[in-house]
Amino acid sequence: AAAAPDVRSALSARAGERPAEKRPGFFVFAPGLRHGAADLTNHPALRCDPAALGRWDAPDGGVAEEVVATRLKMLKREQKLAPDAWDPLRGPGWPGVYSDRSARGLRDVDPRDVAARDSLAEALRLWGDIQAADPAQPYTFPLRCRVASATSGADLFDAVAWLAAVAPDARRAAGLGVLAADVVGDEGVVVLSCQGAAAAAAAAAIRPSWPSISAW
Repeated sequence: AAAAPDVRSALSARAGERPAEKRPGFFVFAPGLRHGAADLTNHPALRCDPAALGRWDAPDGGVAEEVVATRLKMLKREQKLAPDAWDPLRGPGWPGVYSDRSARGLRDVDPRDVAARDSLAEALRLWGDIQAADPAQPYTFPLRCRVASATSGADLFDAVAWLAAVAPDARRAAGLGVLAADVVGDEGVVVLSCQGAAAAAAAAAIRPSWPSISAW
């Protein structure tokens, strides 16, 4: 049987990748955000968890990405969505909170669905409104941690991205990636992305290497 895709090649894992020329700031993306957080679920998009559909966290690795893609097409037909409607396997973009406008997860999305905020805290408040409207969305979760006072948001982003790539349990966390980071005083906040079924595994994957990390 064909194996599931490499968890580090998933759209969520690559969403936070940034080019050399960065555009720092704090941004929120969700399909349909142009209508406001309370009404975004009225926007035609397939909101589901491909990792759960594919059982990518199962001991046998689940099913191949092509099988999941076929299931998503079937779901779109059942929900009377257009074939090119947004879905979490193909995008465009990955929903979440970002600290760089040039991140891969924001690059090809409709700019009407991207909201800029003055701080990461404000961006996360908007994300909380999005979660309240669509509690089934599994795409992003923030964590907090203690850091040295000289640590910058860019330093924290790079450190957690490195942990997400090398932590022994990271491969269990399907599509684990980093979208945003910021530091205020000695507290850092980092926003991770992953396929929803693996959110708990994603946090557990990096916690042994960074014990101060906890829920935001």
